[in-house]
Amino acid sequence: METSSSSRLKFNFFRFFGSHKIITIIIALALVGGSYYFYWQKTNASTVTRYVLTKVERGMISTSISGSGQISSSNQVEVKPKVSGDVVSLNIKIGQEVKAGDILAQLNTKDAQKTIRDAQINLQSAQLSLTKLKWGSLPEEIISGTNKVETAKKI
Repeated sequence: METSSSSRLKFNFFRFFGSHKIITIIIALALVGGSYYFYWQKTNASTVTRYVLTKVERGMISTSISGSGQISSSNQVEVKPKVSGDVVSLNIKIGQEVKAGDILAQLNTKDAQKTIRDAQINLQSAQLSLTKLKWGSLPEEIISGTNKVETAKKI
C-alpha cells in the first residue's frame, strides 16, 4: 500500500509542475540565481587586498628563517687528476675553501719514477747503439739508430 501512495505522490508532484510551468521556471531560476550568489560571495571574499600604512621610521629590521631538509652545494667541482695512483696524503679538510693551484692530495710516485728510470735506461742504450753504428756502419744502419734515439727521447 505504501508503494501505491508513494507512486501517487510522485505522479501528483510531476503533474503539479507540468501544469504550472511558469511557477516551475521561477523556482528553478531562483535556485540557480541563489546558488550563484552564494558561490560568488565565497570566492570574492578572500581576494580583497588590505593595506596597512604607517609613518616611516629608522630602525633595525630582523628576520629569521628556520626549516628542515637537506642542503647541497651549488658550486661543487669534481677533481680528476691526470694520473692514477694511491693517495699518500690529503692536504685539506672537509668544508675548507681551496683556490686554483692548491695541492689537495699527494699520490704515490714510485711507479712514475720507475717508468722515468726505465725510459732513461732505454735512451742511454739507444745512444750507445747509435755510437757503435757511427763507427763502422752503413748509412741505413745509422738512420735506423738515429730513429731509435728519437723514439726513446719521446717516451
